[in-house]
Amino acid sequence: MSAIALSAVHPAHMLAGAACDVRALVHVRVSGTGAGDVDASLQLWTPRGATIAVFCERAPVLCDLRKRAVRVDDRTIACAAGRWPVGAREYELVIALAPGRAGDEILAARLAVIVDDEIADRALIPVTWTDDERLAAPRRPGGGAPVTPSVVAELPTGRSPVRRHAVVVAPSVTPCCPACDLPAAEGDRFCECCGAALGESAQKS
Repeated sequence: MSAIALSAVHPAHMLAGAACDVRALVHVRVSGTGAGDVDASLQLWTPRGATIAVFCERAPVLCDLRKRAVRVDDRTIACAAGRWPVGAREYELVIALAPGRAGDEILAARLAVIVDDEIADRALIPVTWTDDERLAAPRRPGGGAPVTPSVVAELPTGRSPVRRHAVVVAPSVTPCCPACDLPAAEGDRFCECCGAALGESAQKS
């Protein structure tokens, strides 16, 4: 039985009022006795208006994944990753976003590892717009840039269904997007179309 663990680090804040690139470093680790038989693919969702500027494997080989990507739907692409041995792979992801308002939170990307048509693991890459230049400064470790671990996937074996954005919503409440007013699925934390956060002010009975 193999297990897949996906994690990502990325800046937590972006400067409001200006277009920006959200850069994330993604690590995928495969372990377990059946790891050499894992035939996986990567699935990447981005919100409306976003552009995938970079999506590449950095280790163990350098490869631009966009060249072999196939479109799943308007917001999602998938890239076959082939057979995975035990060990880790590293990926780089850069998403170009349109300007946002201070205080707003948006899901810049959602990345999942798919094995046998099921989600084996996933990571959300949310960012918050800020007018504080110190929070948004692109500093590096050792000189500082605050980075945020991605949402830890709750399904290391990928054998159970999973909600898209992992948040508990009362059954009597249907969240609606404050930006495009579209209804969301129960359990969603972000709009599946534009990526806007679904806060209490966005929930409608």
